[in-house]
Amino acid sequence: MKTASLIVLAITMLFAQSSVLQAKRMAPKPVPPLVIDGVEYSAPLDRMGFVVATWPANKREIWMRQIYVIKREHKLGLEEDVQTCFITTLSNENGKLKITNERGGEFELNLQTLEVKVLKGKLVIDYSQAGH
Repeated sequence: MKTASLIVLAITMLFAQSSVLQAKRMAPKPVPPLVIDGVEYSAPLDRMGFVVATWPANKREIWMRQIYVIKREHKLGLEEDVQTCFITTLSNENGKLKITNERGGEFELNLQTLEVKVLKGKLVIDYSQAGH
């Protein structure tokens, strides 16, 4: 009886561990900052969907701009880590900042006006309707 209980406990722990492992995602690779005309542009992991402009010499923030919005779901039981979408690349395209994200979205940020243009994908990533 004791052996059967230990086997059941071991199997239960194995399933519990595997479900936890599946819910957690790996941290994304940091996006290398880009310097254009003496200003550094970055996509910090702690500000998902934002680009931040700083002075490279002292790392003082000049401004930050939200590129896309993530609308999260809290009632349907989705794990927080599956409701993420990080910026994956920043590039200089004809004096404008081109931004791509994990869902294949492509955006263009006019560095003069800070206007965001959607090139591909959606401006709002909506997880609130998940499961419907």
